[in-house]
Amino acid sequence: MDITVDIFKQNKIKYDWITLNVGLELNLIEYSDIVNYAVEFLANHLEISNQNFIQLACGVDDFDYENLLVDI
Repeated sequence: MDITVDIFKQNKIKYDWITLNVGLELNLIEYSDIVNYAVEFLANHLEISNQNFIQLACGVDDFDYENLLVDI
């Protein structure tokens, strides 16, 4: 069963990077949810210049999402 970030939004459940990391570790969410959240996060936090956020927002397939999330 896949859980998408949209379920959190629809039910007004607060979530953050930790929530997404746990969801990824439990194979409940997809990488695309993390990419979408990173894009949304950067759009709402223009002052952020951390490369981890930027890499997540780019959605490249050949890097380690888990390690990036842990670093965040």
